[in-house]
Amino acid sequence: MPGADNIFVLTQSAFYGARADVVVTLVHCSGLLLHTAAVTLAVAVPLKTNPFAFTLLQLGGALYLLYLLYLLYLAWRAIHASIRHIGAEHPSSCHFPRSTDAASS
Repeated sequence: MPGADNIFVLTQSAFYGARADVVVTLVHCSGLLLHTAAVTLAVAVPLKTNPFAFTLLQLGGALYLLYLLYLLYLAWRAIHASIRHIGAEHPSSCHFPRSTDAASS
């Protein structure tokens, strides 16, 4: 689902043509770059001057990675549970059938 900025660009293009589309897109992207630079500087300066804040950020990042690992583990368990469930319903689809020639020899 497109956001408000995508809809704005599409409506400007529909009403004023392709040239307006390019201008609106360039202005929008330059605003995004300026906003990103301002936020980066506003976050980087306190982190550089305050070692405790930087350590807190590192700890938060490590906890986030552990959370992602937990989500990966839950997804892995769900996938393997569904595979076992499918195998229980259709055992012939999970294993090769035994040859009758090998049983007779």
